[in-house]
This record gives sequence, C-alpha cells and structure tokens, in this order.
Amino acid sequence: MNSVVHVGLGKTATTTLQRHIFPLLAKRLGYHYNQPQLWALLDKSTCVPLPKNEAEAVAQALRSERHFISMEYLTSRDPAFWEQSAIRNLSLLGRETKILITLREPLAWMTSSYQQVIHFGNIIRPENFFLPRDRHRLAVQLRGDAKSEYFCPDYLEFERLINFYRERFDHVCHVELNDIGKMDFIKTLFEINESFKKELEYKFSSAPHENRAYSSVAMSMTFQRERLLNIIGAKTMGSYDRRLEHYERRWSRRNATTISFRELSNRDRLAQFPSRMLKRIAAWMYPGWEGFVRHRLDRIYPYQKYSLPPAVYLNKEKIEASREFLRRTSV
Repeated sequence: MNSVVHVGLGKTATTTLQRHIFPLLAKRLGYHYNQPQLWALLDKSTCVPLPKNEAEAVAQALRSERHFISMEYLTSRDPAFWEQSAIRNLSLLGRETKILITLREPLAWMTSSYQQVIHFGNIIRPENFFLPRDRHRLAVQLRGDAKSEYFCPDYLEFERLINFYRERFDHVCHVELNDIGKMDFIKTLFEINESFKKELEYKFSSAPHENRAYSSVAMSMTFQRERLLNIIGAKTMGSYDRRLEHYERRWSRRNATTISFRELSNRDRLAQFPSRMLKRIAAWMYPGWEGFVRHRLDRIYPYQKYSLPPAVYLNKEKIEASREFLRRTSV
C-alpha cells in the first residue's frame, strides 16, 4: 500500500494544511492521519536513531496500512543536513512511500525559519545563525548536534533537495506555497474528483491565518528583553536548553504509546476535561513571552513583517538559483 508522508519544509502553510486540509483528505480517502504511535516513532527518529524493533514497526505500519503523515521537520531546517535527512527517511519509510515536499520563496522561508527558532526561545542573533560554510563547520564541531541551531545558506538549493528524494523514492511531489491553494498537487498523490478538489480549495482559502511569525516590533523587543536578562547573568530557556528534558518527557517507554485526546473514549475525555481547561485558562492568564507577543503585543501594534538585516550572510546566488527552480517548476 502506498502511504504518503509530507516531510517538509516548515513555514510553508503547514499549520493550515495539518489542521484543515490533510485530516479531511485522509478521512475521506480512508487513510490513517498522523496515527499517534507511528507519528511518535517518526518524531523520535528526528532526535535519535531508532532501535531496530522500532524502525521495523514503522516500516511494517507503512506497508500494511494506508497512512498519511505530515511532519515538516523530517527534513532538516538547515540545508547542510538535507541529504542526511533524506537518507534517514529512506531507511524508515521505504522507497515506495509517496513523498510530499512543500516549498516557499527562499528568502521568505529563511526568514520565517529563523523566526521560528526565536519563537522557541532560542535567542540567537541572525548574524550568528546564518553562517558561511567554514564558520558553519566550526559551529557544528563546537556545538555537536547543530541541525537546527544554525543555517548554512551555501547549501541552499531547492533543486538539490528535490533530487535527494527523487534518487531515493519512486514518487516525489513538490509544490510551492503560492500554488498550494490550487490543490493540483493533491491529484498527483491521491485519486480525487473535481468536486472534492474544489472543496479543498475553499477550505484552504477560508482557513484562518495561523502560526504567524513575530512582527518587526516583537523581534526587536525580544532582543531587548534578552539583553536585559544578560545584564543580570540570565538568559531565556529555549528548546535547545531543554533537549534532555524534552527527550525524556516525550520518549520514555511510558509515553511512547500515548494516544491523542481525539482518540480517547468519551468517558476518558470527560475525565481529562477539567485539567485541560485549567491549563488553557492558565495559558491565557499567564501566556509566557511567546503568548504575550503573539496574542497581546502583535494585536496592539500595527503588524509589520520582520526583515533580516542587510549585513547577514545569505548567499544571494543560491537564493536566486532556488527562485529560478520554483519559477521553472511552478504549476
């Protein structure tokens, strides 16, 4: 059976697709969408190599049933690790799995990817995030597993990314952000009629804009806040600082088979409802910095997009080559 896996890239309307398009598509066509146990194992594989029994469980699930998985970080945010990610994905998914890759205008994608790092509390200046090849190589050596801590524009080639997957998988589909709303790419992955395609087009066009990047004002305030913390010898605790806790919380044996809330029985949902509501109320009252920025600050100040400073190393030649690839292959 041909399962379908959306491997990335992130910041290409993935939240909208994952909430409003992919679940409907999977349900209508009889696919398991982001089945919790399978999704959990693939998520784990992006952190550490899976033991043999877990890797075999992934392969068996994809062969025996029709699955639709969407996990945008199966492809690394850093282009330096794109081929490494493709090799790992082949070993887990098998070459018969259909691969979906979503792309975006390269400079806009680079900017949003960088902002996502900031959203996660990893406050790093853009000039220390976007690194030329030599500095990137040194940074990787100094910091170890740096697959999302830095970005090397010298490896940015969308055509190269697509070829990594075409060399390893029988069916690879890619679509640029501006073409997603047409839903033509869906017809290359699934057999759907024109009526359902129109329904998906409407769902996508009418979906709320979600996971919006920090505004220019919010980015500036985030850096100012970090400077104040540094003065007193403190810093923001981001996702990079919580690697071990993150791993142990999500990948202990106890949590490895946790099922999602939507799959619980009505009785179990009712039992969990009070605690879930309390957590939501607490998050609303004490939103943390990211919640404050997105739900308070960016609703007060007129929203202006953030732009990378002119001095940041971006490798304009690679950006233009990727733009040309999108122009050449757009629907």
